[in-house]
Order: sequence, then C-alpha cells, then structure tokens
Amino acid sequence: TDRVSLNNYMMWRLTDSFVPYLSKNFRDTVAVYRKDLLGEQQPLPRWEMCIETMQKFMGFGLAVLLQNHAEDFGRNVKVVDEIFSEIMREAKHSVERAGWLPQQLQEHIIGKLMSMGLEVGFPTGGTLLSDKNLEDTYRQMFVMNREFFHNIQYGINFIQKEQQLRLKKFDEFYRWMDAASDFDLRVHYVAAANKIVIPQALLQEPYFHPDYPLAVLYGDLGVEIATAIVKAITPWDVLYADDGTLVDSQHPAINQSKLAFLHPVSCLRHWWGKEGFASSLASDMTTYTTLTKLSGVNIALRTLQNQLKYLPHTHQPALENFEDGHLFFITFAQSVCSIKSPQRRDLDSTLDISLSDKSLLSVVLSQVKEFSKLFSCSKGNMFFTAIPCEDVL
Repeated sequence: TDRVSLNNYMMWRLTDSFVPYLSKNFRDTVAVYRKDLLGEQQPLPRWEMCIETMQKFMGFGLAVLLQNHAEDFGRNVKVVDEIFSEIMREAKHSVERAGWLPQQLQEHIIGKLMSMGLEVGFPTGGTLLSDKNLEDTYRQMFVMNREFFHNIQYGINFIQKEQQLRLKKFDEFYRWMDAASDFDLRVHYVAAANKIVIPQALLQEPYFHPDYPLAVLYGDLGVEIATAIVKAITPWDVLYADDGTLVDSQHPAINQSKLAFLHPVSCLRHWWGKEGFASSLASDMTTYTTLTKLSGVNIALRTLQNQLKYLPHTHQPALENFEDGHLFFITFAQSVCSIKSPQRRDLDSTLDISLSDKSLLSVVLSQVKEFSKLFSCSKGNMFFTAIPCEDVL
C-alpha cells in the first residue's frame, strides 16, 4: 500500500473512532454521515450509546453482572448442554459416514470433534464471578466526572494494557472470555481454544427459554450451534489442531480440506448463479459461510428428528396444523430475517462475507429436501428440491 493511501486510512480510522465522543457539533456531523451511508434516520438515543460504550470497554463486567442476576441459569445451561451433546453426536456420525473424505482428514476432524468443548457464559464457582474479582479487574480503569472524552482515552489505554497482560497468562479462559462477553449475541467457535462459546446474554426470551418446544430450540439455537461446529471442521478453521494451534504446513488437512469441499462449493455457486440469488463476485466471498449454514441446518434437523423418535407426538396449542418440522423451519427463518435500510443492504452486499438475509434464506431452504416435502412445494417452485447439491458433511 502506498504511503498516502495508508496515511489517509489511518487518519480516517482515527476520526471514525473518536468523533462520536466529541461535542454536539461533531456528533451532528456524524449523524449526517451515518444517515447517508447507513440510512439511519436518527442517531442512537443517549442511553443506548452509553450502553454500547460500556460494552466496548467493560464488556466482561457487564456480562458477569448479567449472569449473576440471571434466573434459572443452571437450568438453561443443562438444556443447552443437552442440545450440544446431541448435535455433536450427529456431527460425528456425519463425518464417519462421509466416505469421500480422505482418511487422514477424517481422523483430523474426528480428533477435533472429540476434544471440542462447550462454554455457556462463565464458569460458576470459584472467584471469577465475585465482586472482588470485578474490582481487581477494573481497578486500573480510570473514570472521571465530566471528562467523557478523556474517559474514552483511558478506556482505550486500559484495554491495551489488558491485552498485553493476557500474553503472559496461560489460562485457557483468556482465549475465549471475549467471545463469552460479546454482546453481538451469537454462538462463537473459538479456534484457539477449540470451544463453542455461547454468551449468557443470548439465553433470553424471546430467543431462548428452556421450556420452548424442541423444534423451536433446534430451529434457532440448535442451528447456530451446528453451524459453529461445521465451521470448526471446514475451511478455514479446520487448519487449527485440537489444541488450538495451527497445523504444520505439511499436514494433510491443508490441501485435502479444500479439495474435499471443492465440489459442493462449485455446485452451489453454479446453482445460485443460475437462479440469480447472487452475483459472481458475491458468490466468491460468501460460498463457504452459506455452505456452513446449510450444513448446520441439515445437522440440526437430523438431530431433532432423531430426538422426536423417542418422544410422544404432540401439537402445540393453536398450531394444530403444524408439525415439528414446520416449526423448525419457521423458527429458523425468523432467526435469519432482519429489517435493514437500503443503504445498509447495499453496504453489506459489498463488504460482508455472508449473503443478504433474503438470499441466504432462499438458498438454504431451496437446498433442503425436507423443507420442500413439508411445505408441499410444487415442481417449478424455487423451493422445490429435486437433486440438491452435496452437503459438506
């Protein structure tokens, strides 16, 4: 990169990071900029901006406070752990049945799955969630009255020092604590720890409740967990060993993983290009994330079907015409769809590594034969599935 472009980029990043915390005149300029770029009609309410700022600099503390005041946290963990265990069992079976995977790659993937762990929130017991630990953690976080901008600077310095201190700490907790503190509210796979991490803040209504029907639980949280597991064993996180280190450059997984998934990638790109779901440029950027989501849906659905074999067949009140499969797909669709401004959609389609919500939902559902069967899609319908592309697992 030439020096002028690099300097301009650095100055822009500096401006973008600090201007929102300056006086009203500067914030008004930011509001105009974000309206043109993202379509935001109004700036964030002051309270919401304050919460975002707190999450940025004290995310761990807020997550601990939320977990300490959560109702039925132990019960939530038990339900999530059962879902994870069942999905993991199905994922292992899928890998074992995948005859097209080379033996060395198959053994590498099975090894990762066997040692993969689950973290829901933070570990209870001990001193991690204690007030004393929070006080010790944020003792060097200086906050002064009526000095908001300076407090932002203090917060940045505090985060930098904390990151430097972590380099000297070998406790595995520090590898995944940021994921557990994340208020982005999604299921994470942390390659450095080989763990699936679920922030406690995600286990809130209406997204989650331990008494929800299995079809609803598997349609949202189950799909997210399955997708995270698939992400761990497909390019590019498959290149991490089960101890969180990068595999040697001569390891069979380096080339075998890309070759093994080449045909599903090509098939999906060809299919959605023919159907007009995405441009060729978008397909290059988004194919792997789409495939992991598709495989996650398939694994979660198969796991649900296996679970339902041992349970009495019931219909939910006021939903007598819906089977469990219907509820699964409806819940999945609700978890994918969101409302965005035209400017935001345009920006995401240019920069994001995932398809737009509508395109992702259409591509995934049109590749799942069970959806076509359950909703009686007729021939010629875009969701009618005759011969879907091969699953990655």
